Amino acid sequence: MAISEETKKALASIHVVRGKAYAGETGLETGPEQSAEEEWLLHLNGLKQCSRTHDWEGALNLLTYLSTREGHPKIMAALAQRAWLALKAPVLVTEVTLALSALQMKLGLDHPFAAALAALAFLMAQHRSSGHPEQHLAQQQAQQMLQLAAESARVAAGAEFEHWIMAQRLDDPDYMVPLVMNLLTELIADDWWIDAEAVQRELEQDISEGLV
Repeated sequence: MAISEETKKALASIHVVRGKAYAGETGLETGPEQSAEEEWLLHLNGLKQCSRTHDWEGALNLLTYLSTREGHPKIMAALAQRAWLALKAPVLVTEVTLALSALQMKLGLDHPFAAALAALAFLMAQHRSSGHPEQHLAQQQAQQMLQLAAESARVAAGAEFEHWIMAQRLDDPDYMVPLVMNLLTELIADDWWIDAEAVQRELEQDISEGLV
């Protein structure tokens, strides 16, 4: 089932509100006299401040903004950290699918991990934000990501698609999740702008308390 135009518009609205508009809401809007690099550094500093205070929602919003700066040499690190934080932090599932979809598009549908990114988005859309109104949007976007990856691999719908899922082990979280997480850390390399250890500690604490 193809994603509807209404759903596309809704997802785009979420992206704008939580990304670019966030800069204005937090006083980080920039004037025309600032260069692209000055604008980047302003938002990067804001991101690091959010990390220091463990404001992960704010950090994700700023990463979303940075990940839209086409042409910047660090955009891939921004996309990867956006996806990593969305997966680890307690944010809505649409943040996860939007982040993974943006990375999938940047890498290209012919990238070896394009299908794995889609499969992880699909997995998260089934389990996070259960019952939330945005869960359905996330599920539709994840389904579209899988369809695009399959079409790029020239996989037909139906039985061939199901066989492809199993052959690629896209239905095996124990295989697919580490694959994507390793990809993200490789793309980020040593260029972390957030306190990844703090994020991981808070996630483990939430798990131990049964919050996730």
